[in-house]
Amino acid sequence: MFYRGSEFCPEDLRRLQPPDVAAETDRVPMEEALQVSDRAYRRRMVMQLLDVEDPLVYLPVLRRALANEDGETSHYASVAIMELRRKVQQQLDEAEARWRSAPRDAEACAAWEELLYKVLQTDLLEQDVRERLRTRYLALTDRMLRADRPAEGCLHRRIAMELQRGQAARAQRLCTRYLALYPASEQAVQDQLAVCVQAKNGAGLQRFLRSLRQRPVLLTAPTLAWVRAFRKEESSEQRS
Repeated sequence: MFYRGSEFCPEDLRRLQPPDVAAETDRVPMEEALQVSDRAYRRRMVMQLLDVEDPLVYLPVLRRALANEDGETSHYASVAIMELRRKVQQQLDEAEARWRSAPRDAEACAAWEELLYKVLQTDLLEQDVRERLRTRYLALTDRMLRADRPAEGCLHRRIAMELQRGQAARAQRLCTRYLALYPASEQAVQDQLAVCVQAKNGAGLQRFLRSLRQRPVLLTAPTLAWVRAFRKEESSEQRS
């Protein structure tokens, strides 16, 4: 059961997001590699994680490798994480430098914003470093959001960031703007559902669900499943 009246028992709304099939498919063999008996193979696979296109995807695997019973595999995982930190910090420095050299370059600004957000979704860097990066991210997106029509991705990620910070009211204001600027966006609908759930705003959720019939948005099966589930709960409440 998702909620009862105005009280929610939130499920994981991340299921609304389409899975990264390639990343998930690749990750499973890497996790299985840590279970094989050949220690040399395990160590080699751990180090090879640094050569993939997006090594941050495998950070959870490296974290588990740290606790591997083979001391050398654990050591290699530690070395790999340190190298990953170095590479990510270099990417952050380069992205920031590119933006600062051309602050009106929308592409450079978007690249830095996306990278900052991506890194902040991990525990790769130390807590104090993440706090500094979060401050930079908020300042950067404040600037981006002053545009008449901010990019969808920026709106979506800032809403997610505000929810992570427990700022549901700010997230709602951004959602209202997102829905107004991009009425045909399914992502905006998903974000509004997430905001209502986190804010435990049952009345607001039902108002939004009723308004969906007037919105020019095409919803895919995962989102429709949530919409129908929430509507079913409302009907159950009205009958009880």
